[in-house]
Amino acid sequence: MNVHTPPPPSASQRRHGPLAGRVGTWALALLRNRFYPGGLQVVAVAGLALIVYLALTGTIRPARNIATMATWTLWWAVLPWSFLVAGRVWCAICPLGAISAWTQRAADLLGFGPKKRPGATLKRVGPWLMVFTFVALAWVDRVFSIIGSPRATGALLLVLLGGAVLLGLLYRRRVWCRYLCPLGALSGVYAMTAALELRADTTACHECRTKPCYTGNDEREGCPLYEFPQTMDSNRNCTLCGECVKICPRNAIRISPRQPGRELWLLRRPLLAEATLGVVMVALVYLQTIDMTLPWGDYVKMVVENTPLQSYNAVFSATFGAVIGLALSGYLVASWAAARIGGIG
Repeated sequence: MNVHTPPPPSASQRRHGPLAGRVGTWALALLRNRFYPGGLQVVAVAGLALIVYLALTGTIRPARNIATMATWTLWWAVLPWSFLVAGRVWCAICPLGAISAWTQRAADLLGFGPKKRPGATLKRVGPWLMVFTFVALAWVDRVFSIIGSPRATGALLLVLLGGAVLLGLLYRRRVWCRYLCPLGALSGVYAMTAALELRADTTACHECRTKPCYTGNDEREGCPLYEFPQTMDSNRNCTLCGECVKICPRNAIRISPRQPGRELWLLRRPLLAEATLGVVMVALVYLQTIDMTLPWGDYVKMVVENTPLQSYNAVFSATFGAVIGLALSGYLVASWAAARIGGIG
């Protein structure tokens, strides 16, 4: 029988005192609860079903449609704050990931569940695929007015759900969440600023021979995002789903408060894809700010009258690509200059 003895206090808990220890204990108790995250996933799936239904059948006026208001006014505004507190915790209860996992389990019961695991190529290009899907989603939003259209919002949610289910039928665990989800790229960056971190007691892990937190056992598959708690040093791919906590035979997993953003300035490995996404996000913020100003209309008119680009969408698409290209070029130049000044490379 696995008796849950508390893991030894972490360096963060020793540094911040009893309050940090209590926060970690409460968080671990939540993750060990048998209704977490499954109970929240059921609620999230029900909410998704209602939102899609209202988006596709309700009024086409976005300000009066509960689906668009709940998605873009409430959920999209609250989501970044959850990243700052608990990293990718939304990914643990996300209805798209939950439905994908349920579909995979149903396929297993029927005897045609997926056998493949992500290979070296997918692991290498996965971060770039998420950057690409994020940029593509930002472009689609502006060209097709996703936020301003309940029907488009419902269609987008169904497309994303289809992608998650398809990947769930092709690969084991949550490959969609780890390597393709556009929100996964964004949440991975924000998660590095989170005030909580999940880490393993490496001393206890060294004594473990089976590593069920990663490989799984007869009851559980292990980390859905293929993270190995023993070597994990970043919040980027941890969803606080509790799988490793529930399956660990040595109670070696701990949760600790930490200084928000501390992980960003202690990075030991270059994260080129994540850095690229950060630059792209800044560029998109500038573009979205500019196209709300009066000169933007004059600019579009001038381009339409003097170039082969004869529609607003064509002008926006060309400008969209140019702004991202300029931002990335500036980033490369700045990185090269910083490396030369600092004597790196």
